[in-house]
Amino acid sequence: MKLADRYKALEKSLHEMQETLRAKDKEIETLKKERDRLIAERDQEREKNRSRSKSRTRDSRAAKREGHDREEMSGHSRNREVSRSKRHTKKTEDPPSFQLAPRMPVDAEEAARACSQDVFLTKTDSWSGAQIIQAVDDLNSEITQFAASATESCVFARRVQARLALVKVAGIGTQEESAPWLGTAFSRILATHDHGQDPMWVQLALQASVATCCARSLSLFCVGFPSKLDALLTRILGYLHSTEPQATSAKWRSLTHRSVRMLYPGLEEYAVTELANTMMRWSHTVFTLSGSTSPMDPALSGRLRRIAEAVFNIARITREDVLSTTFEVMLVDSGDSFEKATMTNKMKEFDAESSGRSGDKVLCTTELGLRCITRKSKSVELQGDRGGDESRILLPPRVVLDSAVEAFDR
Repeated sequence: MKLADRYKALEKSLHEMQETLRAKDKEIETLKKERDRLIAERDQEREKNRSRSKSRTRDSRAAKREGHDREEMSGHSRNREVSRSKRHTKKTEDPPSFQLAPRMPVDAEEAARACSQDVFLTKTDSWSGAQIIQAVDDLNSEITQFAASATESCVFARRVQARLALVKVAGIGTQEESAPWLGTAFSRILATHDHGQDPMWVQLALQASVATCCARSLSLFCVGFPSKLDALLTRILGYLHSTEPQATSAKWRSLTHRSVRMLYPGLEEYAVTELANTMMRWSHTVFTLSGSTSPMDPALSGRLRRIAEAVFNIARITREDVLSTTFEVMLVDSGDSFEKATMTNKMKEFDAESSGRSGDKVLCTTELGLRCITRKSKSVELQGDRGGDESRILLPPRVVLDSAVEAFDR
């Protein structure tokens, strides 16, 4: 790259960074206002709970007084009847009442119960939806930057040499079997196209590979936990979500995830290392399919580790610090139908014919999406259906359609 082009690129990056900082400053101000509003709402809710407990205490005391008065009146009437029937019998006094055990005051008992419920069923989130959207957007930016840097550092062989090199790779029987996460169609594109002039498909394949790896990790209950135990915890959470209120299932999820991290202090390091190694292996497979040698730049390994750390951080935030809803990362599998309402076509600005029509097939997902699912039904449903859930797409995933391949070849 020439110095002038490099200078323009750096100047453009600086300008984008300044715009990003301005946007984040505005977002910080908005989050501060939202935090103050949530604190005020929480204080108001606590005041309401105290007033309700006091009113219940007064009602219970009034009911006790009425019952005691009724008992005294009935006792006097019985005494009068006995005195009339047995005039020569001496009047007997009522037996004294004995208190078996000291009892806690009603107002203190109600206040303690309300305080325990407030701690367990609180809906105050440590992270807002805007912050989580920004975290997923930053993860997508890291993935895009890694794919661009890795593609620029590659040297692609001629297509005939690439095919010969692919056959010699150990453990690869066919082209499609070497990258099952990309699908048959995309694997064939990587293996048959000449990427020496324009390595766009290689960059998209790297983005799709890393994004798929991140999405699979974020779909787990606890990243890095043994698969059988993780599957069990996922089933328990699904059952609680379908049969209990949102606050109950979310609090169980938060406490369980935090307890797992506390009991296994080395889990984060293990999970980050394994995820980074998996993304590196998948990237090497993409390079092999495209007829290129894997770049040996240590900076690329550092980028993948930052991506893995960001994935673990997002998993911790969405599992532990958010109770009012459930955030899920969205990834569209290869071969699924395109839906304009739930996803965005990445290649629509390059060709008008590939702008995307409902029903077109998806080739790959290059940027992850985000949605939130909230349990709205207050009644307990023993059948376990999710009819009471409200789902909203906060960040649609960006996909590449199979029609973009024909448009690019033309």
